Amino acid sequence: MEEALLADLDRLWDQIKGWDRVAVENALVELLPGIVDAYGAAYAEVAALWFEQLVGSSPVVGSPDRREAVTRSVRYALRPYLEGAALGVVQSRVASVVLRHARQAGRDVIDDSVRATPGVRYARRLTGTENCDFCVILASRGPVYGTELDAGGWGNRYHDDCDCEPVPVRGQWRPDSDSPRGVSWDGENPGYDFEELYLDEYRPYWRPGDKITDVTRRRRDARPAGRPGRPKGSKNKKPKVATGAGGGGKKPPVIPSVEGMDVPEWLTDRVLDKIMNGVIWVDRSGKAILHGGHKHGKGWLNKTEFPESWTTDDVRKAIILTWNKPDAVRFSGDRRETRKIIDGVVVHVSAYGRHYDRFIAAYPLGGAGVRENRINKSYNKVIPPDWNDKRQRWQRS
Repeated sequence: MEEALLADLDRLWDQIKGWDRVAVENALVELLPGIVDAYGAAYAEVAALWFEQLVGSSPVVGSPDRREAVTRSVRYALRPYLEGAALGVVQSRVASVVLRHARQAGRDVIDDSVRATPGVRYARRLTGTENCDFCVILASRGPVYGTELDAGGWGNRYHDDCDCEPVPVRGQWRPDSDSPRGVSWDGENPGYDFEELYLDEYRPYWRPGDKITDVTRRRRDARPAGRPGRPKGSKNKKPKVATGAGGGGKKPPVIPSVEGMDVPEWLTDRVLDKIMNGVIWVDRSGKAILHGGHKHGKGWLNKTEFPESWTTDDVRKAIILTWNKPDAVRFSGDRRETRKIIDGVVVHVSAYGRHYDRFIAAYPLGGAGVRENRINKSYNKVIPPDWNDKRQRWQRS
């Protein structure tokens, strides 16, 4: 969505290039709030899906009027241009403003949904290559946001170019005299070690009676010049819906050679990435739809996952093998579906079109090490007994 939004902005810049400064300001102030509304609705829909997948409860999706706030931010971003700077000087400033307000629609969904759902909190997970002091301090507090511990609503405050991610989790804080903060978290993990962050990045700069701004300032003042906030790394892992352990172990799968077989023209790197990591598409009505997401540990609700030991290249070979030498095949109109047992896993691959040149799906149907994600849990997915049933029009090879 971010790329689409920025592309729309680029087209707008091209249209107003050469206009006088007042006309440029008027056009941006008039048009940008509408762009924010359109993309904000999409961000909100994705956030609602994200909340439902991680928490399993219905999200709260509001429709606040952001036009006045967007207008103020756009005028502020344009100030250097209105004072004589070239238009190119403020384009990135304006883009950052528009992105922040559009993203805020999604962030508001998480904040509102958490506050409306008992037993749920959210943490602010760092995702940037570099992170500012403010964001590091907020992340270090862990899942305290959306509750009475959320001092002043700090959890839902974001700056331009902020890529922190609100992660809702179920659980509660319990008194713990052995913990440096006096309480310990008993609940789901938001995908990073907030306790380590607390000890390293919050506790040394906190003093009794401090506000978040005080801790942030003290950390910033103590930080050597040029040292950024915590970089993105192994401690910032994608949170999971499922809590069960994956199967399959570390032993590589046994996949017959696919040398000499035809590689479907739709099997591109982009399609493989979608199959493994998932892609959220937003249709014309604004509804978010998840496609793919079958890599072990992704945790997408109602999705099956390949065994832990299966790499992306293993999945690629399995798709080629299933498509070329299926154990079962089924046709419906211009659709071709294939299935094959590979190292104890039934792999399903389908495509459509006159020459079956348009990809539909590829995923593990069940078998050794395959997991299926449900709300707050995942299960071993066995091979369905009717996976190649002739009564369902499957033709066995």
